[in-house]
Amino acid sequence: MNPSETDRGKAWLGNFSEDEQVAARLLLDGLDLVGADRLRADLHLKIEALAATLPSPIALVPVRAVDGGQSYHPLHSRDSRPQLLPSTSFPGSEALIGNLAASLRRGSENDGPFVAAPSLRNMRAARCRTVLFVEDFSGSGDRILAFDKAFRRHPTIRSWLSRKWIDVHVVAFAATSDATRRLVRHFGADRVHVHRMCPTFADRPWTGEERQAVEKLCRDHYVETGKAGAYGYGNSRGMMAFVHSVPNNLPPILWQAGRRVGHGWRSFFENQAVPSDLFTLFGDASPEQRAERTLMLLGQRRLAAGGWRAVAGAQTTRILLVLSALSRRPASIARVMSLTGMAHSEVKAVVEASRAWGLVGTTLRLTDAGLNELKHAKRFPLRDEIIPLHGSHEPYYPRSLRVGR
Repeated sequence: MNPSETDRGKAWLGNFSEDEQVAARLLLDGLDLVGADRLRADLHLKIEALAATLPSPIALVPVRAVDGGQSYHPLHSRDSRPQLLPSTSFPGSEALIGNLAASLRRGSENDGPFVAAPSLRNMRAARCRTVLFVEDFSGSGDRILAFDKAFRRHPTIRSWLSRKWIDVHVVAFAATSDATRRLVRHFGADRVHVHRMCPTFADRPWTGEERQAVEKLCRDHYVETGKAGAYGYGNSRGMMAFVHSVPNNLPPILWQAGRRVGHGWRSFFENQAVPSDLFTLFGDASPEQRAERTLMLLGQRRLAAGGWRAVAGAQTTRILLVLSALSRRPASIARVMSLTGMAHSEVKAVVEASRAWGLVGTTLRLTDAGLNELKHAKRFPLRDEIIPLHGSHEPYYPRSLRVGR
């Protein structure tokens, strides 16, 4: 079900005139909604994969808001233990990430790569080598950069960093392209690990007129909140929400509270919270299970309706998702991630395999053979042409789709 088809979605559409509702539906149904199980499972696997490559022991440190001028580790002791949440805060994503970090530490037991907990005493006793900041989402990079400043305020941390005894890395389930660029400039490209890119208006298959109409809608019905501009915090035009929180980089007309807007306004997300009646929208489907909706968002309507999806394996589906994204001439792997909702490692594997098959050139451009594959997939039903793969984890594309027509 699309968000616009829910009772709450219909009520939210009722805030707008009939002419405006076309743009409002584009905005609402273009959202990428992430469930808690998907976030937790994917981030868990991402951290385990990093643990196999980063110097250990590794201190897992959940990113959280820190009061201005405060040190993450209290300054009164060289063995201080950090406070998980500020006294004025309610548990949110920090608690979810904190539970994930605790689960990873318990699962590895004493012989694992993770420090028991990120207190200075534990880090010193374990001879910690890597500090891994863990975040669910970064829309601007501001919170991670502020947290890094607070983390470095303690003299013991500064001493370890200056002697190169520890190195700081960042892992996030999702981030915008702008946030990723800021984090890379600060930490270094090899120290920033983003699982998925947050889609924005630019990643939706809207025409120029449709995008202008969506942006006008956001401006015309925006009410100053003090949290974000008409297009979201930093005007980032974010299109991703989580079941546990709604980032403020989404346009405020999706989450601004009715009392701020005026009598009769019906909110979709209630002041950056997800109402319980919307929980079922936040499924935990994998990219291949979301293929139909993703292909529709990529403008591949005929491919989305193809019968091949009923019999295609996960690998074939991912290949066609990436080829569809590449047909839009993205400038980077990060843009392909935004378009498909796939992880960096998944996109990279498909691109490398597609180059070996002659479907993608040395840049992220489809070759004539790659373009022909998409045309072929749209032209013919693929039920009898996709051969199930057994016994291999290598990227595979059915040969019958790559030879003479």
